[in-house]
Amino acid sequence: MRAKKRKKRQQRRKTNKVLNIKAIIIGMEYPGGMKGEGRLTKVDKEIRSVYGILRRKFEFPAEEILALCDKGHRYRNASYDNITNYVSEMVVNSQSGDRLFLYVAGHGVLVDEIARPASVLSAEGELISEDFWRDIRLKVPSGVTLYAFMNCCHSGSFFNNACEDFIDTGDVIAFAACMWNEKIVDGLYFDKGLRPAL
Repeated sequence: MRAKKRKKRQQRRKTNKVLNIKAIIIGMEYPGGMKGEGRLTKVDKEIRSVYGILRRKFEFPAEEILALCDKGHRYRNASYDNITNYVSEMVVNSQSGDRLFLYVAGHGVLVDEIARPASVLSAEGELISEDFWRDIRLKVPSGVTLYAFMNCCHSGSFFNNACEDFIDTGDVIAFAACMWNEKIVDGLYFDKGLRPAL
């Protein structure tokens, strides 16, 4: 059994050296609260857990994992500009065969229940709209796989219906914490959904 696991690890290391694998982990706790929404309490723990899973289980190189957060000096700030620039750069600079990982934990807000546009609040409270996430999906090059985990309220529609008219785009495998019209409990999606899935 151990020999099989060792062989599997060695094979993954070889694969990871050949492939370009990158990850961005984004978490926002909003220490002072944000636009009527409360502080999220488990985001720092989630970031460290996701980082550990990527390093240990999937053997992502440390230099290929970027963490953005609004807490502590260990992370780059999860500002609107940093989130949109780093995510766009990771996707646009990828090539066929690459694997990308994106994890976003923060407040999702429903701007209009009729049109169903939802947004994620950046650390300073700016809206990162559903249109941004759909645009990212369209920019994933052919042959690239993006695994996106959206741990936010109203996140069910962030990546939906973006590729209907496009044949030559990459694969986006998106996991939403809830439907577009639902809210989630702080920390529940990660503890009950993502951690066991990975």
